[in-house]
Amino acid sequence: MLNDTIPSLVDDNMNIVITRLTSLDEISAAVSALNKDSASGPDSFGAVFFQTYWDIVKQDVSNVVLDFFFFNLDGSCMVISNFKFKIILKIISDMIASIMPFLVSREQRGFIHARHIHDCIGWASEVFNLLDAKTWCGNLALRMDIWKDFDTLNWEFL
Repeated sequence: MLNDTIPSLVDDNMNIVITRLTSLDEISAAVSALNKDSASGPDSFGAVFFQTYWDIVKQDVSNVVLDFFFFNLDGSCMVISNFKFKIILKIISDMIASIMPFLVSREQRGFIHARHIHDCIGWASEVFNLLDAKTWCGNLALRMDIWKDFDTLNWEFL
């Protein structure tokens, strides 16, 4: 009954992508991708330290990250250094980013990589060109704050 009302957007393949154990290469890529110039955390170790001394700290950092994914499946927080938490968040966001285009509707352009809210400017221009046409009842244009309302509009209805 519920599946008839609310469609399931995550299939078995997507579920495998977001629940699999991360690899050492993904951990290294996440460390490399983080901003070197970001402020260090409460432990005084920032991205520049981990990236510079990656060959030395790689095994320890990887063990902490893998332990998080292996033993912390309920999602509760662990007491770990700020930067190691950033690594975990980067890996999780990369996993989710791979399936987000399938989960977020095409009308929500500002939330997905390679979809831009500015793509709708051409569409809006065409609509205003149509307002120039003479009609029996007249035309109406509404001005909206597109940055705030864009994700709540029903574009198919419009």
